[in-house]
Amino acid sequence: MKYRFDYLNVIALLMLMFVVCLGAAFAQSQETEPTIPFYRPALEVTPAFPVEGGDVTFTVRGYLDDGSYAFIAPNEAQIVFDDENDVTRVFLPFKVIKASEVGIQVLIDVEEKITVTGLPEGQYEAIATINGVVSDQKKFRVAPEGTPEPIDYSQFNLQIAMDPVMPAPGDEVTFYIIGAFPSAGYTVVDQRLDIMESLPEQIAARIYVDEPTGPDAQVITPFRVIAGKAVLSEGVHPLIGTVNDVVFFEGAFDVGGKVQPRPEPMVPDVKIVIEPEYPEAGEEFTVFVEGVFPSPGYFIAEKSMYMTRSIPAHVVVNLTVLPLEGIAPHDPMPFKEEVGTVALPTGAHPLRGFMNDVLFYEARLIVGEDEKPEFPIYKFGIEMLPPNPRPGEAFDVYAVGIFPTPGYVFTRKDLSVGESEPETLIAALQIEAPVGGQPEVEEPFREWIGTQTLDEGKYPVHAIVNNIMMYRATLTVGGDESPPNSEWITFQRSGGFTGWVQNLTVDMDRSALITSDSVIEANNRSGLVPQESFDRLSEIMETIDFSVLDSYYPKEVPIADGYVYEITVNRDQALLVEQGAMAPPEVADLVSVLERILDGRIDLDRRLDSESSVSNWSMY
Repeated sequence: MKYRFDYLNVIALLMLMFVVCLGAAFAQSQETEPTIPFYRPALEVTPAFPVEGGDVTFTVRGYLDDGSYAFIAPNEAQIVFDDENDVTRVFLPFKVIKASEVGIQVLIDVEEKITVTGLPEGQYEAIATINGVVSDQKKFRVAPEGTPEPIDYSQFNLQIAMDPVMPAPGDEVTFYIIGAFPSAGYTVVDQRLDIMESLPEQIAARIYVDEPTGPDAQVITPFRVIAGKAVLSEGVHPLIGTVNDVVFFEGAFDVGGKVQPRPEPMVPDVKIVIEPEYPEAGEEFTVFVEGVFPSPGYFIAEKSMYMTRSIPAHVVVNLTVLPLEGIAPHDPMPFKEEVGTVALPTGAHPLRGFMNDVLFYEARLIVGEDEKPEFPIYKFGIEMLPPNPRPGEAFDVYAVGIFPTPGYVFTRKDLSVGESEPETLIAALQIEAPVGGQPEVEEPFREWIGTQTLDEGKYPVHAIVNNIMMYRATLTVGGDESPPNSEWITFQRSGGFTGWVQNLTVDMDRSALITSDSVIEANNRSGLVPQESFDRLSEIMETIDFSVLDSYYPKEVPIADGYVYEITVNRDQALLVEQGAMAPPEVADLVSVLERILDGRIDLDRRLDSESSVSNWSMY
C-alpha cells in the first residue's frame, strides 16, 4: 500500500509541473512583441569624413507598415567608449509604437536625423536600434582638425581583369588592375597579389597610390598595372581588389569551369531603361525594363533589384517571366515595367539584367556630371596612318568624327604614352562649342593629333575629349597576328544606351575575334563560328552585290539610343546601316547574323589550340 501511495504522488507532481510550464509558456507568448513593422532600415553618417569638433549627423531612413504606427527618435545619442577595442560606440535608440488603431494601408516613408557636436578624434561605430533590435550600423573615423579629405577612390573606376579570363587548373593567371586617375598627378607606388592558402585559394589584388602633391591638369589618365601572377587549383575562387587597403571590388571567378552555351531569354530584345538617363550623385532614379512580349500571354511574375558592396557598385535586375496558359499567340504587346528606385555615388556602375536566370542585358550606368557629354560628337574615333605600323616606325594619329554644326574649334591636342602595363596611347583633346547660332548642317572632321613610335606589342588606345573618355581601342604594332587582308568581314556596332563600340572580325577559316571598348566587363573573346552559322553567312554574302548598294542607309524614324552598324568586306567594300533603316533584305539578314554572333546568341566554338576568353564567372 505504501508503494502505491508514493507512485500516485509522483504522478501528481509531474502533472503539476506540466501545468506550471504550460502556463509560463502561454504567459511568455502573450508578452512577446510582434515583428517590428519597419522595413528597409538604413543608417547614414554625414559628412563621410568628419573632423574633430564638427557636427556629425546620423540619419535613419525606412518605411513603416501603415499609418497606424509612429517612428520616435531619441532626444540624444548614447555615447559609450570601449577600452578593449579602442572604439567609441554611438547608440541611436529609435522606437516604433502603435499610435492608433486605424491608419492608411500604405508604406510610410520615414527619415529622422540626430546631430552630435564635438566628437574627438578616434574610431567610431554608429549603431541604430529599433525597439532594442539592431537595424543598421556604420563605422567611421573622426580625423584631427586640418586633416585633408581622403581620396575618393570611386572616381578611379577600378576593375580587375585576368589573362586568361577563363583559366584551366595549372594555368598561370595574370591579374591586372585597370582604372583611370582623375588627373595626371597620381602614381601607382606598389602593387601585389596576396593568396590565402585555402581550398580553393582566396585572392586579393592590391595597389597603393600616391595622390598629387600639387596642382595638376585635370585630365583623365588611364592605367593598367599587373598586380601579380598565380597558378591556381580548380574551383570558384573569392576575389577582392583594394586600393590603399580600401576594398573596391568583391567577386569570384571560376578555374576549370566548362563553357556552357548561353541560353536565350524567354523574351528577346528587352532592355533596362534609367530615368533620368544621367542621374546626379546621390539622386534617386527609377529603373524600368522595357521590351515587347511575343503576345499578351506573357507577364512578369517577379521582379527585384539589388546592389553589390563593391566600388563602383554593380546593379543587378532579376525578372521571372511566365506565360499564361490558354492564351493563343497573336499580336506582340509592348511593355514597360518599373523595377525600383536607387541612388548611387559618382562613377560608372555595371548594370546587368537576368530573366529567368538568363543574362539579357549588360550596360554601364553613368552617375555624376563629370561623365555627361557636354556636346554631341557623332561617330568619334581615332585613326592611325599607317593603320598597322611596324616596330619603331613613326605613325600619325588622327581624331575623326562629325560635329552637329559648323563652328567647333580644337583648342588643345596632346598625344602621350601613359606609364602602364602595357603602355597606353592617350590622345587628349579640348574642343570649344560655337558661340551664337549656327546652320544645322553636320560637319565631318579629321584632325591630326600627333606622331608617335612604339615597340612591337599591343597597346590600349584612349581618347579623352574635354576630360571625358570618348574612345577605347587596341593598336597592334608589328607581329604576324594581322597579316594584310586577313579579315573577310569586319562588323562594328556603336551607339545604344551605353555608347560602347563593339567589333567582330570573321575570317575565311571561320575564326572570329570579338572586342569591346568597355572596361566594365571582360568582353573580348575568340573562337570559331559554328559551321551552320558560317554557311549561312556565306549564303548571304553570295546574294549581296555591293556595287549596286548605297554606302549609307539612314534610319527612317528617330530611335532613341539606336545602334549604328558598319560592315567592311575584305577591307575594301564598306557599308553603314543605322538601326531602323529600310535596307535591302539581304543586308538586314547579314546584320542580324553578325549581331547574334557579337551578342553571344551564336556561341563561338572553343579553339583546340588556344584558350577561349569567354567570360564564365560571376562578378558579384
